[in-house]
Amino acid sequence: MTPNPSPAIPRLAAALAAVLALAGPHGARAAPERVVAIDTRPGVAIAFVVVEPEAKPVASAILFPGGPGKIKLWKRSPPNLGNNFLVRSRQLFARHGFLTALVDVASDQREDGLIGIRHTKEHRQDIAAVIAWLRERGKAPVWLIGTSRGTVSVAHLAAATRIEGAVLTAVVTESSRRRPANVMEARLQDIGVPVLLVNHRDDDCFVTPSYNLKKVRDRLVKSPKTDIMIFSGGRSKVSNPCQAMTHHGFLGIEDEVVGRIAEWIKARVKP
Repeated sequence: MTPNPSPAIPRLAAALAAVLALAGPHGARAAPERVVAIDTRPGVAIAFVVVEPEAKPVASAILFPGGPGKIKLWKRSPPNLGNNFLVRSRQLFARHGFLTALVDVASDQREDGLIGIRHTKEHRQDIAAVIAWLRERGKAPVWLIGTSRGTVSVAHLAAATRIEGAVLTAVVTESSRRRPANVMEARLQDIGVPVLLVNHRDDDCFVTPSYNLKKVRDRLVKSPKTDIMIFSGGRSKVSNPCQAMTHHGFLGIEDEVVGRIAEWIKARVKP
């Protein structure tokens, strides 16, 4: 796949291809970031933020943020991409040796994002192109990591796409009136790769109750390895329990959560 020069991602070539050296959390220097745009379907492109580890990657990780999935790379550039758990933790995965791609929505999905289409053929085609790019770049196993509504994408994609594993954090297992899609609607029984389910014990978001994780695990009958991790601690800054700056977004324990996820993945990666 080659970078898309068309107006589908306006001004990306000049404005977003630059490599950025940023100040990371806890005073650590962040890895360079760059934005890549590739063609996925006729007339359609997708952009994603790439963070590369210092050494050869142990694996590649595609990060799927929550909500409608939009980080709006057509409007803004790193580091100011929002507070979603995976958005603000992308550097942490790179520090653990992962070639990391934080994906935006495709160029024809900017208005509504991924609401109602995380299960579609078009979404699979878009992410398949990102997977192919990472396989060529990293020469490493590809894992999908989603949080909140991003777990719906990961569940559907893991059932129908060639990857090496999946991680679902703040797992959406219940429906809301405005956004009925949830992980339980995916073909969980067809997922044949390792799956890790991660929640916070005190996550009070009504669509991500921890007690449903066992139901998800019970349906993963083809997965060679399934585990559940429940975290505690951290803090909350906002009143809406489904927002990112709460236990729902693992606020204050990002290092611990990413570290444990990274260890679990590395234990599944073949030498």
